Amino acid sequence: MRTSSRNDYQREYMAKRRADPSFREKEYARCRVLRRQSHIKARRQAWYEENLWRYRAYDAARRSAQPAWANRAVIEAIYEVAEAWRSTGVEVEVDHVIPLRGRFVSGLHVHENLTIVPKTTNRRKRNNFDTLAR
Repeated sequence: MRTSSRNDYQREYMAKRRADPSFREKEYARCRVLRRQSHIKARRQAWYEENLWRYRAYDAARRSAQPAWANRAVIEAIYEVAEAWRSTGVEVEVDHVIPLRGRFVSGLHVHENLTIVPKTTNRRKRNNFDTLAR
C-alpha cells in the first residue's frame, strides 16, 4: 500500500470514528464476527479431517448396497425430481423405505426402495422400517 493511500484511509477512518461514537464498537463487533466465523470454519474442517473415515464408511455402505443390476438412470431421475421440488421451496428428501443399515432388516439402494417424502416425515422415521406403513 502506498503511503498516500494509507494516509487517506487513516484520515477517513478517523473521521468516521469522530463522527459516530459507536463506530469503534461496531468495528470491534464486525471483527469479532469475522474471527468467530473463521474459527468455526477451522473447527469444521478439523472435524471433517479427523472423521473422514465416517464419510467414507457411509459412502462405501451406500455403494455396496447398490447391486450391479440396479437401474442407475431411474435412481438419478428420482434424485433430480427431489432437487426440482427443493428448488421450489418444498422441503423434501429421498428416503429408503427399507433402511440401508437397519437394526433388523437392510435394504438396497435401488429405485424400488426409494421414495420422495417431506423432510419432517423422513426425520421422524429415522432408520426404522415400519411394516404397517407398507
